[in-house]
Amino acid sequence: MMACGSDSAGPAVLSESVDEGPLIVRADDTFTVDSFVRAGWKNNKQLDESLLDGTTSAWYGFFNQLDIELWIYETNEAAASMGVLTAKAAVDRQSGVIKEFANVGTHSFGYADYMLVGNVLMMCEREVSTCEALVAQLD
Repeated sequence: MMACGSDSAGPAVLSESVDEGPLIVRADDTFTVDSFVRAGWKNNKQLDESLLDGTTSAWYGFFNQLDIELWIYETNEAAASMGVLTAKAAVDRQSGVIKEFANVGTHSFGYADYMLVGNVLMMCEREVSTCEALVAQLD
């Protein structure tokens, strides 16, 4: 399902629910980690991208005091085909207290949702709206 939008109305949304598939915005755009830093995301550390198939880089940081990981791929298609299954598995493993991730180890927080923004798969700590707020700040 595709929503129509204009430049002033914000990005077009291709899917609205993780249950139906990932939330996808700005599919034709390409971003770098610096794109997100300029938008207000605080970079904490680079992750080992070899643990995430197909990524060119992976980063851990936060926005509005909530954790957001960025898994960067060459294209939106690569992010969708190689990252979504891993992201969905990470979200599905959430126990509420402890969650394990192949890329950052065991933490007392978990990712509750994810979304695709151009060539980037974003892991969102509590809900997708945190990631959406960051995306709204992208150039």
